[in-house]
Amino acid sequence: MLLIVDGNSMLNIQYYGGLNANEEERIKASDAIFNLIGKLRSKFPQINHVAIVLDKSRETTFRRQIYPEYKATRESRPVELKQEIAEFILKCDQKGIITLQHPYYEADDFAGSLVKHFMKTDNIVLLTADQDYLQLVNDHCFVWLYKKDKKKVDELVTKYGSQNKVTDKIYTFTKRVIQEEYGLKYPCQIADLKGFCGDVSDNIKGIKNFGSSNASILLQNYDSIEDVCFHMETETENDLRIKWKSLGIKPRIYKLLQENADQALFAKKLATIYKDIPLNIPYECFAI
Repeated sequence: MLLIVDGNSMLNIQYYGGLNANEEERIKASDAIFNLIGKLRSKFPQINHVAIVLDKSRETTFRRQIYPEYKATRESRPVELKQEIAEFILKCDQKGIITLQHPYYEADDFAGSLVKHFMKTDNIVLLTADQDYLQLVNDHCFVWLYKKDKKKVDELVTKYGSQNKVTDKIYTFTKRVIQEEYGLKYPCQIADLKGFCGDVSDNIKGIKNFGSSNASILLQNYDSIEDVCFHMETETENDLRIKWKSLGIKPRIYKLLQENADQALFAKKLATIYKDIPLNIPYECFAI
């Protein structure tokens, strides 16, 4: 099994979590991640390959180039955290663990490309605190979603069962969990959901006042934003309004989408993980 670790989100969590710990208990963020990987491998010995994906720069990615406001509301990383990231990469090199990063792509683009490239070779698990990765889940890939608050994992256990609990702070998101948690047909529709509703953390606008419940209803009945737009173009407005009313969607939603379809499609483009980064690394190189 290949374990793909979202280095940035995990380093952020461990770094800021360490700031709240007393000096005697505090350990470096990089060491905390290695400790976690070790615990996960002990619990799941089938993990025999590891890859670390990282962001290189927010300012130079292709998303920032097509939308300068992308992630522009985020605060810059503290110098200490930047040093932690550099130290983490060095330690990975010393341990023979491959790290992947590039100024033009983000960490999740490398994760998506690895999943596409190797999902027929082996099962894959993604360790992250970033819900964007949920769109990559399929029959051969699932997400270990890290929650800072243990109560969040307890809530998931209550709703979906304890069989998917990995640790007190990690819960396994499978296709079924994503379908039920977000009201979607397919995990890949996470990008469509963000297209409709936006994403505050990434400063993606979406359609204002569209509402996640309306988005979920549409995505349960259509495959994508593009599919919804196709039906808006090929069916009469009256017929579609009647159909949507039976689904519980108010007339204002039709008008909102009619006026803002391009914005929703653009937001989806920003939210969609790129999966075609050329990878010339044999699978054996990720073995540990």
